[in-house]
Amino acid sequence: YKMLTAALSIFGAPTQAGADWAIKTMDFSAVTIGIAMKDEKTGWTATTNGATAVHIVKTEDGGNTWNRVANQNETLGLVMGIDQADTPFGVVTTGLDGSAYSTDGDSFYRSEVFPPDLASQSIKSYNHLGAKGGRSIMASPGGVCLSNDMGETYKCKDHVPFKYGKAGRYVAWPSPEVIYITAGSWPTESPSENVHYLSSRLRMVKRDAVKGVASVALEVGPFNKTGPVNGMYTAELWKSSDGGDTWENLISDTGNYYFNDIDCFDDKHCVAVAEGFGEDGSAMPGAHVFHTTDGNKFYMVHTEPTDGSSLMAVKMLSEDEFHVGGRLISPSALGLHSTDGGASFIKLGAGIRGEMITAMSFPTTNHGFATSISELQVCSLLEYKHYFGATPA
Repeated sequence: YKMLTAALSIFGAPTQAGADWAIKTMDFSAVTIGIAMKDEKTGWTATTNGATAVHIVKTEDGGNTWNRVANQNETLGLVMGIDQADTPFGVVTTGLDGSAYSTDGDSFYRSEVFPPDLASQSIKSYNHLGAKGGRSIMASPGGVCLSNDMGETYKCKDHVPFKYGKAGRYVAWPSPEVIYITAGSWPTESPSENVHYLSSRLRMVKRDAVKGVASVALEVGPFNKTGPVNGMYTAELWKSSDGGDTWENLISDTGNYYFNDIDCFDDKHCVAVAEGFGEDGSAMPGAHVFHTTDGNKFYMVHTEPTDGSSLMAVKMLSEDEFHVGGRLISPSALGLHSTDGGASFIKLGAGIRGEMITAMSFPTTNHGFATSISELQVCSLLEYKHYFGATPA
């Protein structure tokens, strides 16, 4: 047994003492971003073959099988974020064409958002002081949208004083008064109403409608630079201590990177991820991890300096433990895991090639799920847990 364990360790495979990411379902969907697991068995995500409407689907066997929910408003369009509220079956979603909520996990209804027509890719749900048992928050280009009724209605506060234009991206709402929002921009090709950028390397593309339904696809990789290139790298991180009425700037940067996801365990312990690419003019190419223990000063605790590395998602499990996910290069990996507040990291997913994590959900500290996209522009589902010997391919 000792010889087998040593051999597996040499070749980089996890052993009985470790845990790692493995592919749960290869080629799951043409467009799937976001997953919300209520527990180790029950969860929700969204799927489409690219030519039909996006459908919210539910699993009750740990992701082995997925079925459409009983009722869904078909006008919800492209789902780009989903979270499970801290109530028995509450679920909230957001996306390019609207947001939705469910109180039973099976019937989903369009949320009322003021002002309307919000396009967002960041949504998170909490259980503190919600009128119906939960609070939900979405990022907007100009700020945040808050719900105290399980996502049924949102009121937007679009007055974050961003320094470099309206570029709000991801949010965290660890307590009723404390809110964090990341923002940022990057060089892009000329704007198009048919292309929506989720990050510098991830795009949602709409094509000609087929039978009244627009064909959609995700594209991963550098954008086409044959035309004019617009913009530059900007990064901002803001905090509100009064429920979004006033804001304090914690980080402001130009020319190096932009922010993606942020997650908090409580008011003081948060992690945010950022990235920049040298071929687009970044002076600090690579992927970066920021951590705070006082809720005010964020420190860059880790950098993956190889150009092309990307980090898009983060999930905090305690004051000191968290996962970040994306795609790391040289050596190849899907994410990082820290149990000491960012003092050290373990690389995960080294055995999986060509995938990039886009969102994560951890129903327990030892069991997680993620959505990913491959270099072939197809989305898969991943699972994090303890494996005996080599992880399944």
